[in-house]
Amino acid sequence: MNMDANVAILREVTDLVSEFASRFDRASMDGPTPERGAGMRLELSCSAPGTARAVFYPDDDEINVFLAQATWMELFKRKRQERPERVREVRRILEAVVNGRFEETIWRVKGTTVRSKSVLYAADGEAFLKSSGWQRLTWLDPRAKGTRIKYEAYS
Repeated sequence: MNMDANVAILREVTDLVSEFASRFDRASMDGPTPERGAGMRLELSCSAPGTARAVFYPDDDEINVFLAQATWMELFKRKRQERPERVREVRRILEAVVNGRFEETIWRVKGTTVRSKSVLYAADGEAFLKSSGWQRLTWLDPRAKGTRIKYEAYS
């Protein structure tokens, strides 16, 4: 693990999240804050109803991303991928979230999330990133209720 590279990606993602938070009256940034076992945590949120939060744990090998209620993804460093490309990928995610171009479907059983699917859209309406995950090691229970949530734009 290259500490200088970790510090650099953290600094760039922090600057990016700060830039987004400054665009909106009701948006705020929290972090970077150390979180035991997970690294440094950065969060962008908005107090406007129906908006999604975005939480990042950046390091040189991967950037873990948590969006809204149940979306989780890992942005792994690919061969020969430079830091600016990775920061552009985070920028695209943030643009979709703050502009209300993000939706997720969450399946719950007895209040426990068992599955989620999400889609982030580009400005032209095309899906550019999809995520799907099981939160529990179980087949989808027939009692599970799916709820689709389309998040609002920041203000």
